[in-house]
Amino acid sequence: AGLRIESSGGDGIYLGRGKNRITNKDIILRDLIIFEHLRQGISVITAENLLVEKCVIRGTRGTAPEAGIDFEPNREDESIINCNVKNCIIAGNSGAGIQGYFVNMGSTSLPISIIIENCDIYDQLVALFFVGFQNGAHGTLRIIDSDVRGLSLIPDIPELTLSYR
Repeated sequence: AGLRIESSGGDGIYLGRGKNRITNKDIILRDLIIFEHLRQGISVITAENLLVEKCVIRGTRGTAPEAGIDFEPNREDESIINCNVKNCIIAGNSGAGIQGYFVNMGSTSLPISIIIENCDIYDQLVALFFVGFQNGAHGTLRIIDSDVRGLSLIPDIPELTLSYR
């Protein structure tokens, strides 16, 4: 908590998995300033019970996709389960504020579950960008009490249950 992660030359935080293929579980990223990273502010490749809370994620630019937060499994057996982004400011990134790219997931993948709550998301190319459901990825995206300014690209398809409150 209270840490500033700046100008890493790649991803500010990367939640992937190594050769042992263990999913990241019960991870809390709280009260962080994640600033001016070259590729992503936070990359979430596989996680279960992730909380990103009270973080400021700004200024990601240099190498695509340049998102503030990118949920992007690399394999069908990786998961995005109970991932919560709460009370965050995500702004001024060259790509999306929050991106979900699920093209590598399939019908045997566990359901995606992401909640974005009480966040300010603004001043980037696209506020929210969620794609890649054509191979069978499925799940739920809930956006609760958040100020999302700018273009959002979220498909209206049966594989994704989307709710706003």
